[in-house]
Amino acid sequence: MQRNETIKNLFPGYYRKYDQDMETLADLTKRAKGDERSINEFARVCGVSPSTISRLINKKNTTPNKDSLIKAIADNAVPESGVTLDMLLQAHGLEKINVYEGKERKSESVLEDIVIDRLLCDITQLGYKCEIEKEKNIIYTTEAIRFRADFVIKTELLKKYGIKEWAFDVYVGPHRPVMQKLSWFFGCCYVNSLRDNGTKLSLVLSNKDEFDAAKRRLGTIKIHDMISIILISEENWELEEEFVIPTYDKLDMPTLGGATYGR
Repeated sequence: MQRNETIKNLFPGYYRKYDQDMETLADLTKRAKGDERSINEFARVCGVSPSTISRLINKKNTTPNKDSLIKAIADNAVPESGVTLDMLLQAHGLEKINVYEGKERKSESVLEDIVIDRLLCDITQLGYKCEIEKEKNIIYTTEAIRFRADFVIKTELLKKYGIKEWAFDVYVGPHRPVMQKLSWFFGCCYVNSLRDNGTKLSLVLSNKDEFDAAKRRLGTIKIHDMISIILISEENWELEEEFVIPTYDKLDMPTLGGATYGR
């Protein structure tokens, strides 16, 4: 049986909104290093290779920098540099999560973007590449039914289980009862299994009472398909828990947040 893999977001309360500003990151890293330390010395205290710091300072990176590197630079910046974590996070493309503008809640599309970022962050920190699909997101089609997920993540995270894509339906605003929505999922899968077509499906919730109530009911059943519910905290928009509905073959897959499995 596989051990559950879990990860922790290094910057709770932030989500990715922009591309990284390599020019500013290079400048901040150089300042954080200070004049008295060599690149080798700074790399050593940051716990990375000298080439990692050199590529960052010389703007040679072609892929986004890891969150752990940004944190290490902030933690080890010389005090006189004036470099702060907030400055580095802004250059890193992250923005503080604020779901309200004045007294008004932001649009559901903005909240969906925050959820997407949290999921992508957690999956990539497990070491898997991701590709987000918000257009090619029709995951179920019959003559009578077409189901369009809010978004789909293509990743190799669940490749060993025959899963090529992970579809998400986000329930962070007003919605019909959770079990009613899940019952509709079950009906679709009975007619045409998503699992057999290489898809896992998750319903993302932000109401803990709803999540806990659904979890209690779902823990008493077993299904063939890979379906889960995910709880996102509305306080800091962190992934708190994923509950995977028990399967007949008792799969134990990598999950997100404080993962639990029904048995």
